[in-house]
Amino acid sequence: MRSPKVFQVIKRVFWAGSSKIRAKNERKGAPEDRAKVNVNTGAISSDCIPSSNDAVEMYHSSGGHLQLENSFAADPLAQLQHKALKRDREFAKYFPSLHEIFHKVSNGDYEPFKNALLYYIRLTNFLLEQN
Repeated sequence: MRSPKVFQVIKRVFWAGSSKIRAKNERKGAPEDRAKVNVNTGAISSDCIPSSNDAVEMYHSSGGHLQLENSFAADPLAQLQHKALKRDREFAKYFPSLHEIFHKVSNGDYEPFKNALLYYIRLTNFLLEQN
């Protein structure tokens, strides 16, 4: 027969393991559902949030580095406003909302973004070739 001490050890190991499983399962779920369960969430006052400039300054002062301007190319239609507007209208016919594209990218589906980008480039090139 086992001693009471052995039963206590088995009981502790069992409960420790089950609490880890329970804790792991409690972390799963949609963010909206998790927020409802987590009582530590709530609205905060807008005066608690720093302005963009203040946030950048705070980040820099803590040793961080941001590249504030990211220009990798010029729009070839920048000086041709009528063609740029036409391109944007044509693009919006096939891609009326970038929200869905960004949602898919954030979930690992890059194909819609790639298609939209290639279409935008092709439209730009097509309009550049027209007189």
